[in-house]
Amino acid sequence: TEPLGDEYIGVVRCSPSGGGLYPITLYFVAFNVDGLDRGIYTYLPLTGSIRLIRRLSDGELEEYNRISNFGINIENDTLGIAVYYVYSLYDNSRKYGDMAMQFAYIEAGEIAENIQLAATAMNLAATDIGGYEKGLTEEFLGVDGLTKHILHLTLIGTCK
Repeated sequence: TEPLGDEYIGVVRCSPSGGGLYPITLYFVAFNVDGLDRGIYTYLPLTGSIRLIRRLSDGELEEYNRISNFGINIENDTLGIAVYYVYSLYDNSRKYGDMAMQFAYIEAGEIAENIQLAATAMNLAATDIGGYEKGLTEEFLGVDGLTKHILHLTLIGTCK
């Protein structure tokens, strides 16, 4: 927060957003994080906190592994978290119309850069993934795929 006089405190974030509309919400699946249950969470940037959406059963983890095969160099069993960038169509399209999606992709890239920098500073391994089962993953996360869409994915784990 930044004080802007006696009557008002402005809230700022560490990533830019066209028009300050912030149409991207970070969802993440926690697998191997000390102090966190395995589950799906959202990040709440204004308070620097997280909110549990739902805990994951062993069966749900198996389902996630079935729909999330990221390649030969990435083992889901060693992941810490998978961060999904979920775009809410109506958050910025009311202002930017046809340009809204372009700004959302730019914003997702800027957030991804911040996550990569933070992961590096904490000696964690992070990689951005372009190939994933979008529809199945949206269903798994509880994202409707109509007004909200997954735009990007970053995986974070420990360095070996």
